[in-house]
Amino acid sequence: MGIITTKELIRTFGLNLLKNKITLRQVPVFIIDVCMAAFSFYFAILLRYDFNIDPFDKANLPKGLLIVLIARGAMFYIFGLYRGIGKYAGIGEFLLIIRAVIVGSIFYIFLLWVFVLRFPRVALIIDPLMLVILLGGIHFSQRILQDIFRKRPPTSARVLIYGAGDAGDMVAREIRKNKRLPYLVCGFIDDDPNKLNRRMSGIPVLGNRSSLTDVVRREKIDEIIIAIPSASGNEIRAIYEAVRPLSVKDRSAFGGKVKISTVPNLREILEKRYSLTHIRDIEISDLIRRKPVEIASTNAHAYLQGKRILVTGAAGSIGYELSRQLAKFDPELLLMVERDENNLFYLKNNLSSTSNKQNTLTGLVRSETLFNQENPHFKYFLMDIGDMVKLEKIFSDYHPQVVFHAAAYKHVPLMEEHPAEAVENNVRNTLSLTRLSDNYGVEKFVNVSTDKAVNPTNIMGATKRITELMLLSLFQNSTTKFMTVRFGNVIGSRGSVVTIFQDQLKNGEPLTITDPEMERYFMTIPEAVSLINQACALGEGGEIFILDMGAPIKIVDLAQDMIALFGLEEGKDIEIVFVGVRSGEKKCEELWYSRENPQPTVHKKILRAQYPQNGLATYIDKKEFNRYMEELLKSSANGDTKEIIRIIRLIIPEYTGSIRE
Repeated sequence: MGIITTKELIRTFGLNLLKNKITLRQVPVFIIDVCMAAFSFYFAILLRYDFNIDPFDKANLPKGLLIVLIARGAMFYIFGLYRGIGKYAGIGEFLLIIRAVIVGSIFYIFLLWVFVLRFPRVALIIDPLMLVILLGGIHFSQRILQDIFRKRPPTSARVLIYGAGDAGDMVAREIRKNKRLPYLVCGFIDDDPNKLNRRMSGIPVLGNRSSLTDVVRREKIDEIIIAIPSASGNEIRAIYEAVRPLSVKDRSAFGGKVKISTVPNLREILEKRYSLTHIRDIEISDLIRRKPVEIASTNAHAYLQGKRILVTGAAGSIGYELSRQLAKFDPELLLMVERDENNLFYLKNNLSSTSNKQNTLTGLVRSETLFNQENPHFKYFLMDIGDMVKLEKIFSDYHPQVVFHAAAYKHVPLMEEHPAEAVENNVRNTLSLTRLSDNYGVEKFVNVSTDKAVNPTNIMGATKRITELMLLSLFQNSTTKFMTVRFGNVIGSRGSVVTIFQDQLKNGEPLTITDPEMERYFMTIPEAVSLINQACALGEGGEIFILDMGAPIKIVDLAQDMIALFGLEEGKDIEIVFVGVRSGEKKCEELWYSRENPQPTVHKKILRAQYPQNGLATYIDKKEFNRYMEELLKSSANGDTKEIIRIIRLIIPEYTGSIRE
């Protein structure tokens, strides 16, 4: 049966005996349980004799009842039946009752044998079965009565749960258990034909995706909760598309739009950001047309644990999440450099509150004074990485072993207007950082680049390509392992097309798109940070890593999705306006140069272009490259745009920028 083992028995008797206590409030329940045990034993004997007990057994009955009371009472106490909270009683409490009854039965049968008292075997079988039912009724009565008489808020939303699986069942149970949640579950939707018209947790499966609109109308549904943690972007998008017409055209049928929510995805659950039953709104990242790549942090954690780590741009869109993830890897030191005061303030607060919360959970925080102390493993530096004196002091004081370089100018149109600043920040500062890393014996240096560096058509992409070439040149004669990570467009990063669309939608402005055919590769911030960490663990120097992001997404499709997410209708509530391709923009970005020949890594979704030792020499002479770099930095310091463009074209012949010389 597998209900109880010898090991569990020893643990129960040895530990629970010491810590189980019965409070005054629990004494009445204990007395009732013991009385039920006596009644069950007596009634089982009555049933055996058809309510006409044999005189011999009748004479032994008082002694037998006393033994039963002692044995049962002892087991109820030892098994801790009174430590549970009645209104939260569940399967665990029921199994505990079964265990206590079985062990109690064995105990009193042994005592009856010791005292040479004999009772019918059938009665001894009926007794525990009856007692389990009686005790279950008593211990679950509070929860049963609460479920019956406690009403939900009158404004509860009528809900459909999409996905009649384990996650859907957990969500339904959580809603049923917590009456304060403003939901009334009307049914499930599931695409498995074997589940149609069946019930789960007493709730019917009303249909599948094809019948979703009919079910929503018939049941007057207010909200649909997608309970499929492993659902890909395509699956969520298909469900969303099926319901989207209802959220616009049929508002009058329900007094409002049909809301679509979801449970966290697997990444959020594994990273313990949310529990499975946390219900949140659909986000644009849920609708990317591929399943987000799950990259385990095991390798990165193993490598970075106990290291001294430096992060530049630590409070930017990528740097913020990178710092947050690195803080979980137990580094010896996490050095965070950022020049934006407000963002650094928020990063510091976030890491401090997270650290204090973890310490509280592990029992490390003992006083309010300690709680307010900063984590000594985290260091924050408000400064520009262009300040070489301050930057070198960090290296000399702390000797970082790993450097993540996320600081850069990234806005294409703005950099087209300020090419000298793009070179100064993206090229000169990266060069200074790499030289310090080489001089101070940094183990690994991870440079954050962009897909705009491939066959660049703008200054921003060109400067990032130059940093890639710079690292390829440096790794050949350095003990530091220099590597690059290329990104697509990161959903949720500041200044991305998604955040621009969000601002325009909130302000009621038209969504501006440069061209109907404009498309981009998209990745989420967690994907981007996981790629950085994994690249650091995998890299041996001279590599360029990039994530397999599937097919590019048209910006106009993204805009339409966001309009729908805001509950609006294109052409009626909001317009999409095409404003023409801006200077430096490509209609479609590329991920690789043809000569890079990407190869798979141990993670099938992470690809690597690894150049040979003399790889740089295959298309540019190293001495020439260094000479061009000196000229480029001299020109940027002088603000000479014409000379900057001329030298960039010498370094990157494939650069096709449109800035006039």
